[in-house]
Amino acid sequence: MNSKLLATTLVVGSLLAPVVLSQEVVDSTGVFPFRAAQDVFSPRIARLRADFAMNGTSAVEAFWHELAVSGAPLVEPIPNDSEHSLVTFLWRGSRAAENVVITDGVSIGVGGADPLNSRMTRLDGTSVWYRSYVVRNDGRFTYALSENDPLALFTDPARMSNSMPDPLNSNRLPIIGQTYVALPEAASRSWTVRLTPRDSGEVQEQELNGRDLRVYTPPAFHESGEAYPLVLTMAGGFYADMVEVIPTLNHLIAEGRIPPVVAVVVSGTGDELSCSPEFAQFLADELVPWMRMNYHATARPERTVIAGSSRGGLASACTAVHRPDVFGKVLSQSGSFWWNREYKSREEGDDLSSAELLTQEIASMDRVPVAFYVEVGLMEFEGQLDTNRRFRDALAAKGYEVDYREFNGNHSYVNWRETFGEGLVSLLGD
Repeated sequence: MNSKLLATTLVVGSLLAPVVLSQEVVDSTGVFPFRAAQDVFSPRIARLRADFAMNGTSAVEAFWHELAVSGAPLVEPIPNDSEHSLVTFLWRGSRAAENVVITDGVSIGVGGADPLNSRMTRLDGTSVWYRSYVVRNDGRFTYALSENDPLALFTDPARMSNSMPDPLNSNRLPIIGQTYVALPEAASRSWTVRLTPRDSGEVQEQELNGRDLRVYTPPAFHESGEAYPLVLTMAGGFYADMVEVIPTLNHLIAEGRIPPVVAVVVSGTGDELSCSPEFAQFLADELVPWMRMNYHATARPERTVIAGSSRGGLASACTAVHRPDVFGKVLSQSGSFWWNREYKSREEGDDLSSAELLTQEIASMDRVPVAFYVEVGLMEFEGQLDTNRRFRDALAAKGYEVDYREFNGNHSYVNWRETFGEGLVSLLGD
C-alpha cells in the first residue's frame, strides 16, 4: 500500500505545537508499524509536568538523575494495545537551544526528509525536550539527536548536521557508536555467542589484482570432493565487520541451517557498486574463478550467492541479472534501487521515482535463472521503501523466485546484522 499524506496538531498542556507529518507507512499486510503519538502521551512526562508545577527545578533535576540510571528513550506500555509501545525521546537542552531534532529511525519513517517534521517539544520553563511515537514492538532502529539543527533537508548533500548519539542511551553499535532502540519483540540472532575454535572457520587476508580480500573457509575445510557453495559479499571489511558476516557463517553452519560454505569479502567504490559492467566482469570472470581454483568453490550458479546492503544490494542484483552464468542467488539488504546511470543522486532534487533503471531493465528483459532475497526497512525514506517494493513487483511479474521481507527499522547495520543470516538461510538452506 502507498503512504498517505497527513497533517496533525499535537496539543501538549497549554502548548500548541503544529507538527506536519509527511507520511504514514503501512506494512505489506496494511498494518501500521509506527506513527506519531497524537492522542497518547507519555505518563512519565505528564507526571514531570505536574511535579514541575509543584516543585520547580528540583523536579527536573530529579528527572534527569532518574534518566541517568534508567536510560533513554522512555519505553512505556499503551493501555489496550499489546502490540505497540510508546517511545519517548529525550534531550537535555542547553540554554542556547532553539530547536532539537531527532535524526533517523522512526522520525524519518514518520516525518520523511524534512527535519521540521522531527522536531522535539520543550517542556516550558525546563531543559526537557521530548517527542513520542507509537512503535510496534518489533521495532529496531538507530537514531541521533541534533540541538540547534540547521533544518536543511536530511537528503541535502550540503546539510551540516549537529547530530550526535543520545548521551542517555547505552545501546551503541560497535565501531561507529550509533545509539539504537530495540523493542522487546525485535528478533534476536542466535549467533551472538562466541563459538569454540572447533566450530569456527578460518579467515585469510588475500589480494587479487590490487584488491584486498577476506576469504572464509569453514571448519574441516577440504580441497577434494564436492565443491563448496560460495558467498560473495560487497563493500569490504567494514560491511563484513558491522554485519558480522564471519560469526554468522560459523553459527549457521554449526546449527545446520546452511551447508558449509566458502566466502569472500571484496570492496567496491561507489561508482563500481552503481551497476558498473567492469566491476561485474571482475567479480564474474576473475574473482569467482580464483575462488574456484584456490578454495574449492562451486561452479554452480544456483549455489553462488552475491550479497550486499544499500549500493551493495544494487550491485549484487545488477551483477547477477547480467551474469546469471555465474551468480544464481542475490541477497539484497535495503538495495539502492532508485539509481540510474544519469541520475545525479539527490543533489539536484530529482524525483526518485524517475530513476530505477535496474527495475526497468528487469521489466523489459527476459527472465534469467536467478533467485532473490530482498529486504528493506519500513523506517527508510519513502523513496527507498517504495523503490524496493516496485523492484519486488517487477521481479514477481517476470516470474522470479523472490523472498521479499520488510523489517520494522531503518537503513542501518543494526538491522542488517540481524537479518543477513536469515537471507542466507532463505537462499542456501535445505
